[in-house]
Amino acid sequence: MRHNLLITFLSFLFVIMLIVACDEDMPSVDDPANIDTLEMPIDTISMDTLSNSIDSILADITDVSFSGDDNSYTFSATILSPDVDCDQYANWWEIVSLDGELIYRRILNHSHVDEQPFTRSGGPIEIVADEEVYVRAWMHPTGYGGKVFKGSINSGFTAYNLPLDFALALGNQEPLPDFCLY
Repeated sequence: MRHNLLITFLSFLFVIMLIVACDEDMPSVDDPANIDTLEMPIDTISMDTLSNSIDSILADITDVSFSGDDNSYTFSATILSPDVDCDQYANWWEIVSLDGELIYRRILNHSHVDEQPFTRSGGPIEIVADEEVYVRAWMHPTGYGGKVFKGSINSGFTAYNLPLDFALALGNQEPLPDFCLY
């Protein structure tokens, strides 16, 4: 869990450094005349820019569908992720109870660089029609944090803002991917 938090924090820090480094209005560190007045222009970094930069390293659930009967449903999750190769790709989606228990995990054994967004199905999933759950994805190496869907078979599924620290320990729980093909 600490490893995932560290990776997420370092990725966040890296994005901020990139944004600041790309700001043309920022004084140069190489010019000794600027050393005393060099300040980080936080007000020039918009929250939208920062949010978009962070979102570009996370996997989002964009749709959830299902079929079947109680305790034997098949779910299909549509994922939008900034896959590059095996070093950066969405490597699973999962169904989690409202109290943070893993119900089902669909492992994805390859990146989907040229197929965005993509949909993958999995099951059978042992839930009843009125049980509310979260559907979320994991982005290797940054972890959880993208858009999540919440709902039930009876009520349907909609986008939901899940706290970033919700059930982070599931990122280390089996089943986990064994390999990445490409």
